Amino acid sequence: MLRRRNLRPLLLAAGLTLSQAGCSPCQIRGQESERFEGGRVLPSGTTYETGGPTEPLLPFPGGKTYDLVHGLGVVPTSVQGYVSFASQLTEDGDPLDIDRPNNIAETAGNQLVIERWDEEIVRVRNDTCGEFYLRVVLVADGAVSSGLAGAGGN
Repeated sequence: MLRRRNLRPLLLAAGLTLSQAGCSPCQIRGQESERFEGGRVLPSGTTYETGGPTEPLLPFPGGKTYDLVHGLGVVPTSVQGYVSFASQLTEDGDPLDIDRPNNIAETAGNQLVIERWDEEIVRVRNDTCGEFYLRVVLVADGAVSSGLAGAGGN
């Protein structure tokens, strides 16, 4: 059995270990947003993507913010985000690789926070300390994009 005075160093060491195991000090707010003018509007004129499914994904570390300049000319009706641990999916990649799985998933929770959503840009931010790669797809209603809004559905 430990004597009382011998417990102090042990408790102090345990406290330091626990405090070091807490959340990382990454900065998820206050970073300047990066204007992204890449990507493309698909031939339909109603869908924008930051890149195709087999193209390189955008680096998306903790706190990263992008202003996606979409060129749709209207407010998108849908924002869909996808994240991966791989910078680009490859045909011969291993989806079960522990270090860099070759797969992609829809964003969940605060992996993709939308801070602005209008006819010019969609601002997205990684509100986690996770290191991801990102693909975003924006969809606009076809009637609105073609200037038929308010036509009563005719």
